[in-house]
Amino acid sequence: MTKNVLKSQSNERLSELCIACNQGELAGVELSLHQWHRQGDCPSEAYVLLACCLSRRGRYDDAAAILHRAERARPVTDPSLMMVMVCVFTLLDQPQTASKHMRRLHARFGHLPYVSQWLEGINILNASHLPSQSDAIISELVEELLQEPRVLRSLTVAMKIEPNEQHIDVLRQAGSLTLNRVEPSIDLEVEFCQSLAELALLADDQADARRWAHRGLKINPLAAHLAIVLSQVDDHVHIGPSARDVLAKVNEIQPTYPDVHAALIRREFFDGDTQSARMRLSGWLETDPENRTALSLRKEIAA
Repeated sequence: MTKNVLKSQSNERLSELCIACNQGELAGVELSLHQWHRQGDCPSEAYVLLACCLSRRGRYDDAAAILHRAERARPVTDPSLMMVMVCVFTLLDQPQTASKHMRRLHARFGHLPYVSQWLEGINILNASHLPSQSDAIISELVEELLQEPRVLRSLTVAMKIEPNEQHIDVLRQAGSLTLNRVEPSIDLEVEFCQSLAELALLADDQADARRWAHRGLKINPLAAHLAIVLSQVDDHVHIGPSARDVLAKVNEIQPTYPDVHAALIRREFFDGDTQSARMRLSGWLETDPENRTALSLRKEIAA
């Protein structure tokens, strides 16, 4: 007999027991479930139903024993079983055990809408303190990025156009995990550092943006986009060179890159070195009086 046939029979039997429960035949259902759960083909849903029947009669210790047996019988892959575990162990006043199962439920199935809604709806065990994103979503994205790592750059650009706080959080976590596992490549690592630094800026996390920018600049000291990221955060002498030093170095090697030139002038100005900033801007306008970036920067400084 094939596995599909056995599964179909189990589903049919379970469906009949659920109907019997709804019709009030609880004693008969419980007896059938007691017999079934000792058999090797008993599905996790049947354990859930038996635990619910026992809990309904206030036999929470027996329900907990059934759930523990379900865990030992096979890996728990059924969110409904885990949800029942949370409820039963809460009723048994075992908050640590209940919290363990709630965290596992969130990590494995928090991306499913009905599980997410259930977690949001319960008022026990500080469910509101769970991480904002399910580990399952992050793990899935990591696997996708390992296959197509360049996708992170596109997703980051999309977040810069239309930011979404939850999506940014997922991308930051998945990107960092992927970088630790992806095949080493100088260009790819610098690209990841740029994306993660820009995502950190979107999340208003200056410390992380600075960290990723300096990590990328250690690989490629002339990475213009990373220098621009540094221009938007405070300096930290123990993390790396100042933004002005980095920008000046990149600007010296790539003087025709207007964004770096503008970032250097802007950083000098807001650091209080207004005379140097104005002189640099004047020199730029003398050599390229129609440059739109320079003209816009002049208005910005004047304001």
